[in-house]
Amino acid sequence: MNDGSRTLAFHLFGRVGAADFPAWMQKHSAKLGVAFTIRQRLPHLVSVEATGAVEMLNAFALACSLGPKSVCVERLVVEDTAP
Repeated sequence: MNDGSRTLAFHLFGRVGAADFPAWMQKHSAKLGVAFTIRQRLPHLVSVEATGAVEMLNAFALACSLGPKSVCVERLVVEDTAP
């Protein structure tokens, strides 16, 4: 990609089913210039595909792993979606 953006998938495991988590993610992604889609949302797993500058993607994944007070992320797995 010539615009410097990349797409990563990441998976958050733990107590992540709080109703406010998606809106919280939206707020933080906007601050970082990251576009994301929630691919799977369960009480124990949230899978996200996010696109943006690599540094901002890493910051977004870290922010999500810390999350709002309503969630408890026990594990974060990040995958590069590039072939």
